[in-house]
Amino acid sequence: MNIVQTEAIILTARDWGDADRIITLLSPELGKTKAVAYGARQIRSRLSGAIQPFSHVGIHLAAGKNIDSVRQCQIIDSFPAIKQDLALMAYSSFIAELSVELLPESEPQPQAFCLVLNTLQTLTKRNPRITIQAFAWQLLSLTGYQPEYINCVTCGQQIIFPAHFDSSAGGAICNECGKLSDVCYDQDTCSLLARFLTLDMAAPDKFLVSGAALTQLEKILHSFLLVVLEKPLKSLSFIQTVTKND
Repeated sequence: MNIVQTEAIILTARDWGDADRIITLLSPELGKTKAVAYGARQIRSRLSGAIQPFSHVGIHLAAGKNIDSVRQCQIIDSFPAIKQDLALMAYSSFIAELSVELLPESEPQPQAFCLVLNTLQTLTKRNPRITIQAFAWQLLSLTGYQPEYINCVTCGQQIIFPAHFDSSAGGAICNECGKLSDVCYDQDTCSLLARFLTLDMAAPDKFLVSGAALTQLEKILHSFLLVVLEKPLKSLSFIQTVTKND
């Protein structure tokens, strides 16, 4: 029997059958893949405590005809602070859902793995709203969906602000090629996007963020994700629900 040992982050876990769970995990070597944890919902199972979303684990997988199976799973970091805070769980759900949607199946993903792990580690230490925005833009870039934010997507000339951001067109549009709309794109918003794309998520430095620029870039991100994914993310509604009074 072919057994693979790898480090992984459990992105999702759902009940299957009477006692089992099916997980989606992200591994540097295996990329995004699914596996079944037989008996994981049984109280005496050695897997019951480890097979949880947002957990960083060392895992042994046995190759199967249709789906791999979990043979061993040891927790490296369960991120208890996240699981004890509903808002942080909502932000973590966004990290997991976007990873599931953007990453291809069964392709090595060392950079994506590090990005997700570093983001989960940063989530409890820095502003989570800022943290997930930086994560989202970097994952979009990593998977080939980075928008054009310096030059006009229509004419190629460098943007002169204020300008317009058209998600369906793939990025910024200058005033010569399009009229301003409710999605205004100014210098502060552009600078913040550039900062997010280059932020070291393993050791993010502290910097001042304009509330107006953050809100505008958040609006752009949500619009852009809707175009890229062609559907809304459930986790964004979850975040809005648990943070509406913040």
